Amino acid sequence: MRAIDGVRRSGVAVGPHRPIRDAAMIMDQAGVGSLAVLDHGRLVGIVTDRDLVRRGLARDLAPTAPVEKVMSTPVVTIGAEADLHSTFKLFRTHAVRRLAVVDFDDFVGMVTVDDLLVDLAADLFDLARPIAAEVFMPAEAADSSRRSERNAVTGATDQTRYPEPSDPVRLFVSDDLIWIEPDATLHQVAHRLSAEGVGALLMTDGDRVVGIISERDVVGAAASGKDLDSTTAAELGTSRVVTCTPDTSIQGAAHLMMEHYVRHLLVVDRNGPVGMVSARDLLGAYAS
Repeated sequence: MRAIDGVRRSGVAVGPHRPIRDAAMIMDQAGVGSLAVLDHGRLVGIVTDRDLVRRGLARDLAPTAPVEKVMSTPVVTIGAEADLHSTFKLFRTHAVRRLAVVDFDDFVGMVTVDDLLVDLAADLFDLARPIAAEVFMPAEAADSSRRSERNAVTGATDQTRYPEPSDPVRLFVSDDLIWIEPDATLHQVAHRLSAEGVGALLMTDGDRVVGIISERDVVGAAASGKDLDSTTAAELGTSRVVTCTPDTSIQGAAHLMMEHYVRHLLVVDRNGPVGMVSARDLLGAYAS
């Protein structure tokens, strides 16, 4: 698989001097979470829904402020013909969620962590097992590897452990659950997202989870001209929270994300919510 094969849409772009409100509108209309910033055809930056929330809305930047005020630069790029291994290596090295795909000097699209993992998680984990065995377990460790497989059944432990599709998500779940009241304004939501450094907040009514609201929701509201100081989280967030259990397999979690087209799952046990697992968490499992 090549990097260009992971591009869902042809390049969607905006100029550096366009207002950030225009950028939000373009994202909303195109259904994307990021835009390339092109200056006379030259790639000079990238602006994401997270940039708009953290560097724009959360800092009370005027909607007429230019995109160049919130964009990220320089841009991490990858060649259109680069293979999957090179793509994931760049994701890990630079700790980014998106890579700009270029054909020589021409921007052709964006490849994202979320889309790659949701679409290809099962195949990636299946591929990772023999690759890990070859790269990390030399021939003299073969007996140890076979013992590890037996130990998984008997309950014994082994020093070397690599993620497998059947591993439970509890091994990779983020236990930081960040909440917000349903009657919080979108301006408050933007500030909370920025302060906590997360992409989504759970909405709660007492001890009950009633919904979830994300950066993309806030950007969509700004794009449609909603008043961020009067519109509440409950009005904009979704009440459909997709859940899994701590024992759900990594592969099962990836399939849930793909089926419902979400980037976060709420992990719930018999006593209630215990954490969140995201597409990025799955990348961490694969990368480890």
